[in-house]
Formats: sequence, structure tokens, C-alpha cells
Amino acid sequence: LTDAPELEEASDEEATTPSDTLDLSAAPQPELSQHTELAPDLSAANDASSDLVPAPTADANELPIDTEAAPTQAEIDAQVKQLQQQAFMQLREKRHLEAIETLEQALALKEDFFVLMSLGLARLEAGQACQAIDVYERALLLQPDNPLPKDKLLEAKQGCKRRD
Repeated sequence: LTDAPELEEASDEEATTPSDTLDLSAAPQPELSQHTELAPDLSAANDASSDLVPAPTADANELPIDTEAAPTQAEIDAQVKQLQQQAFMQLREKRHLEAIETLEQALALKEDFFVLMSLGLARLEAGQACQAIDVYERALLLQPDNPLPKDKLLEAKQGCKRRD
């Protein structure tokens, strides 16, 4: 800072009062362009990292808002019910493979006893008795005292043996 202009000390008779202001407009101002060669060019780094770092928000403490919130349990239940009704129509129309697909979509949302029982039935009617065994075993885990999955499991095992 040797190039900085020296300030002259005011003598006692030139003492400033609090109402006096310092006029800096006459002081030489350095040009910003003189110092740009010292600062690294970060524009390329900023462009490359823009994919990795989210853009800052107005408030640094503010978390980004997830516009797609997870569905509520009620929404999941409604979707499972809708898929199950669709599968019933498909089974009624003997479209077993479509019903199996629909019921598997429902199970991906929620492990449900009635969906499992429907899937087991769809597999039995589609001639997939061996695959129905696993389905009825899962249903039995959800309702171990219910005799229906036990009976259907036995039916699926017998059907699977006949296929072998």
C-alpha cells in the first residue's frame, strides 16, 4: 500500500467538527480492470459445478421444497382399491394375465391380504399353480388364523404337483 496517498494531519485550528464530512470524490479511485489479472477466472468452474450444486435460494437457511410429496396412506389405499377393482373386472372377463399384472402393481404399493388372495386366484386360474404357492404363503403370514389361505395353499400345492 505504498501508492496510497498520505493523509495530511489537521492542525488544531483546522480541527473538524462532527458536522464536517470527508469528501472522497477528489481522491483518486483505482480502476477495477487493473486488478482483474490477479483474480482467477472462476466462470468455467461455476458452469461445470452448476449441475452438482443447487442454485442458492433467497434465504440460505431455506430448504428446497419437494413439489412431489410422498402419497398419504389414504391415497395409497385408494389406489390399491382401484387396482383391485380393475383386476376383478379382468378376472371376470377371463383376462388372467392382465389381472395378475394389475394385482402385482397393487402389491408394489401395499402388501394387502385381499390383493394377495386375488393374485393367488388369478395365478390358479391362469394355470400358474406353482407361482400361487408363494402368494398364498404371503397371505398366510398376514392372517395366520384365517383358514382360506391355508385351503388355497393346499389347492395350489396339489395343482403344482399335477403340473410336474
